[in-house]
Amino acid sequence: MKKILFFLVLLLSVTARGTQAQSTLSGAGMANPVERTASLRMSPSADSLNGCSLRHADDNEALSRFDLTAVMSRTLQQQLSETSSIVDFDTLSHAIAKGMKGHFIVPAGVSLTINIPSDVPTIPDALSAIASWEIYGSIIIQVADGNYTLPTSLILNHPYGNHISLSGNAADPSKCKLRFSGTNGIEVSMGSHWNSVNGFELINMGKKSNLGIFTYGGQINEVGPNIIVDNFYYGIAALDGGRLNANGTSAINRVEVRNAGDVGIWAISHSFVSATYAYVHDSVDAPHMLGGGLVAEFASTIVANNARSEHNYIANIISQSGSAIRAWDGVYDSAGILTNGVKNPNPRTVANAITNSGGVMEIFGSRLTHSLGFGNMSDGTGYLFGGMGSSMYSDNVLGNTNTPVNIANDGSMHVNSGSLSIDATMVNATQGSTYFDQNFRKGNLAITRYLTEGTETWRQQWDDANKTMTWSMSGGKKGLVYDAISGQLTLNSLKTQKDIQAPSLPSANPETGSSFVCINNEGTMFRSRRACN
Repeated sequence: MKKILFFLVLLLSVTARGTQAQSTLSGAGMANPVERTASLRMSPSADSLNGCSLRHADDNEALSRFDLTAVMSRTLQQQLSETSSIVDFDTLSHAIAKGMKGHFIVPAGVSLTINIPSDVPTIPDALSAIASWEIYGSIIIQVADGNYTLPTSLILNHPYGNHISLSGNAADPSKCKLRFSGTNGIEVSMGSHWNSVNGFELINMGKKSNLGIFTYGGQINEVGPNIIVDNFYYGIAALDGGRLNANGTSAINRVEVRNAGDVGIWAISHSFVSATYAYVHDSVDAPHMLGGGLVAEFASTIVANNARSEHNYIANIISQSGSAIRAWDGVYDSAGILTNGVKNPNPRTVANAITNSGGVMEIFGSRLTHSLGFGNMSDGTGYLFGGMGSSMYSDNVLGNTNTPVNIANDGSMHVNSGSLSIDATMVNATQGSTYFDQNFRKGNLAITRYLTEGTETWRQQWDDANKTMTWSMSGGKKGLVYDAISGQLTLNSLKTQKDIQAPSLPSANPETGSSFVCINNEGTMFRSRRACN
């Protein structure tokens, strides 16, 4: 009998607690299925108590009517469970305190903010605390202004990471600094998803190294738009099938990557990065001749419309090894010249935009200016759309373009710079032809040079402005010159002191008689009806 009375008292206590929890939920206005389920878990069925007074009931009758053993079994299991829900608590702070490092449920429609350092001392502590939470609503880890030194990288690999955000000061990221030394910055692990990271200035202290914000085969829904990444060897990166969005909305509301080593914003190995309005500058690894702003390689894709990339050591934007970049309306300035004035010692490797190894790039409506080398450059296998004629080029030291060979959409081949060699053989012993067209701007020179081990030994040069053809051994200034307008031939280097008499030639006009072709001591050839003196 004492045992039965004990169970009855305990049951009444649990029933009262369940009713109170249900009342709290109702007051909070939580009516989604997850919340109702969590609420019902905490209270016995109302129907099981309808019209009954346990105080006056017979003990055996009570056990029979309410199946007290089953009820108590369920109730004890619920009370001993480590699982609790936000709806079981009167305030968020109480829920956080109870849920830390336990199995905790945040229902759909509920947003919970964990403040650093008031609720939890550090970001790693917050990540550890929520590691086993089921998050159907959303969690914001809100970091207060300050300087935070992280001994290790922040690895964001929560199974409900799609519903979690890490946030600092979105209005002024420089007021919320995350400092790393010799480690990576923020990583989303393979196969994991994370909602957003925003409002921080990430700084790699000391020697330039590691990666700033990146994912190997995971996904970050939003980086920024108010993020600064400084002095990491790779600033923002998606690798090995990773996906990452680092989009801004304007020239002042954007992601900034500065002082990277090899690459500022990087997509590699079947990865995708979207970085509209991004700002990348001063990427440099001078000893290894590296330093790119926005770079896609190994079958990856970058979308970077309205981006600004400047003062990077090799190039401001690069698409190579079968990758693609769409970067319309961008600004690409001062490739090869760092902001501090340091210049790349090999300008011929420098360009504002580079396409190599089957890389494709679209830059319609962009500006390519002040490159220490070229405006855009290719190894002959890359393709750039929206360049000359569709974008604005100016003040590129070595020229606007350095595409050795370009095959146009109609199949024609154009040689813009560099050298092209053609070794032609006859189709058979009696026939075969080789045709070679040179296209050049009106008024310019068209030159065919003959080289021996890279040194010019002979050239023929057409001067379109003067309409003369020169055959020469010394840069086109001395030799045999043909004036296409007058028909005169001049030997500029003729050293004879007397006129040269050529054999008599028949006259085309019978009335003039015989004539002579003479060359005077100035090298001018002329026709005379009498012998040359």
